[in-house]
Formats: sequence, structure tokens, C-alpha cells
Amino acid sequence: MTDNNNISSNLPKELKIQLDILATENHTTVDNLIINILNNYVKNEFSDSDDIIE
Repeated sequence: MTDNNNISSNLPKELKIQLDILATENHTTVDNLIINILNNYVKNEFSDSDDIIE
């Protein structure tokens, strides 16, 4: 697989470095970290509003 197939391949260098540190601390890859963040965002954004505690 080439680097062009990675989600993180077009990120700015500084952002990729920071995400790489975070991914390493969480024993995952940058791409899996991004997928996890996006999945959590979608889950939270579209969750039933009755379940949200304000």
C-alpha cells in the first residue's frame, strides 16, 4: 500500500506529528485514530437528544 492510500497522507506535517504521538500513546495508527474520532463525532452529533444530559 502506498502512502497515498492513507487517510493521514495529506495532513499538514505538524498535525500529523501530533496525531502520531496521540496514536502511539493509544497503541493505534493515525488512520485508525482519525476513524475513531470521526465515528465518535457522528455518534454524538446524531444521537437521540433525549439521551443528552445538559
